[in-house]
Amino acid sequence: MLIAQSGEDLSTLTTKEQVDEHFGTPCATGANGGQSFEDFTTRRKISEPLRIDGYSMSLGMTYGIGELYLFPYELYLLGRRTILGGHLRFVYDDKGSVTAVFLDGESLSFGTTHGTP
Repeated sequence: MLIAQSGEDLSTLTTKEQVDEHFGTPCATGANGGQSFEDFTTRRKISEPLRIDGYSMSLGMTYGIGELYLFPYELYLLGRRTILGGHLRFVYDDKGSVTAVFLDGESLSFGTTHGTP
């Protein structure tokens, strides 16, 4: 759980300008379903707070034995994203506010999400 929770907190990036300042030039841009998006490739460790809830439930239901699977899996993800990089997609509304964030196709959004990876 600590590995998934650690890293950069992307919930602080709320506008397109902040995202561009933080990550630089996007590797791709476009529109999907009337909303614009920007794609970035990063090797930074990104915090994944939505996964913590599921991990907490599985650890509680398995009396901690689930950690035998989850810890090596998290180490694998950390290594893969550090070596190969991770694919980040930020989805924006028409005012340039972040409405959704995806890491390797999985939602990282912190609240109501719109859009797809």
